[in-house]
Amino acid sequence: MRILMTTIRGEGHLRPLLPFADAFRDQGHDVLIATPETATGLVLDAGHEAWALPQAPAAVSDAVSARAHAAGPDEAN
Repeated sequence: MRILMTTIRGEGHLRPLLPFADAFRDQGHDVLIATPETATGLVLDAGHEAWALPQAPAAVSDAVSARAHAAGPDEAN
């Protein structure tokens, strides 16, 4: 089976996926992890194939972050 995993940048988002990616690979599946180009080194260092995605424009990232920080606990979950 071919498996595509995706994550946003940052080790805290990537590292939890790696045990699953390792298990899929160990069972003979093809695993590809798509992540922003700034995180492809982490994927490659973990022994997986990386697909580099372009970074989101700063205006988009800032708007998403502002909305997330303004959300209350019920809305955030």
